Amino acid sequence: KLALGLGRRLRAYVAPLGNPTREAAAAMIEDHCYIPVCERLKKLRRSMGQIQLGATILRHNQQNSKLLARRRAAREDVETKLYEYMPISLYDARSRARLIQREANRPDVHSTKDG
Repeated sequence: KLALGLGRRLRAYVAPLGNPTREAAAAMIEDHCYIPVCERLKKLRRSMGQIQLGATILRHNQQNSKLLARRRAAREDVETKLYEYMPISLYDARSRARLIQREANRPDVHSTKDG
């Protein structure tokens, strides 16, 4: 199956993506399940038609733009500014991990009131 994720489901088609051979079975799944963008567009254009595909892509891009704008607004909102969101990069994740490690290694964190 080819998952496209461009709107609501209208129909489903099942078609082999290639000839199943012993070599293909031995290959990694990514090597024979990935469809390049240009080929995916050709399949979509053939099944949906150019006008409907263009409208669907436009709607999809508009929804993504709105989502990204809402995320930016949420990050900049005064009330939610103190929330810690998921890191957006490996650098950000490592920086947070270093801060937590420094905090955990502080001597005053492990001391008790009595001793």
